[in-house]
Amino acid sequence: HAVRGSDVDRVVVAGRTVVADGILTTADLGELIAKVRGRVPALFERRAAYLASVGDPAGLFSQ
Repeated sequence: HAVRGSDVDRVVVAGRTVVADGILTTADLGELIAKVRGRVPALFERRAAYLASVGDPAGLFSQ
């Protein structure tokens, strides 16, 4: 099967609807995006430190 997120209309987890009509119903999407954006720089720093310690012989992570 090949689907995209836009193909999802409804998601129910443990009897609770978390997506209805393609819209997240259990959290504030703007707040989630802001939290993720705030954490991205630290993740890239961790990634850089990891690659510096182990290297990237195949060049997989340098693109």
